[in-house]
Amino acid sequence: MVLIEVARSSDNRVEDREEGVIERALARRFGLEQGEVIRLVKAAEEGALQATDLFHFTQVVVNNFSEVERIGVIEMLWEVSYADGVLTGDEDTLIRRVAGLIDVSDRDRGDAKLRVRKRLDGDGHPSTL
Repeated sequence: MVLIEVARSSDNRVEDREEGVIERALARRFGLEQGEVIRLVKAAEEGALQATDLFHFTQVVVNNFSEVERIGVIEMLWEVSYADGVLTGDEDTLIRRVAGLIDVSDRDRGDAKLRVRKRLDGDGHPSTL
């Protein structure tokens, strides 16, 4: 759900490129099959439309994920935010807020951002991200 929120934060919609990044990140991080990923993304999109806050969703992460896994969630959020090549202030603020809610330190959040930027630079994306 928080991945969808980051994708929607700058323009209130999830673009195809952002959805593709979300699907690949979920498959890679959790070892999910394509059909599972698609069902999960659709359920998250529906949940995001009905959600009034992030607390419920972030508490699921806090209660079920290790520190390393929570940092991995922040990395996925950075990947989604950079999907269109531009990080907006709204995206940055939302990731900062989610990181606080799932007990990821500012340092770990920043390190996750740097790792994602390095990966994207290595994939041929512009280094101006």
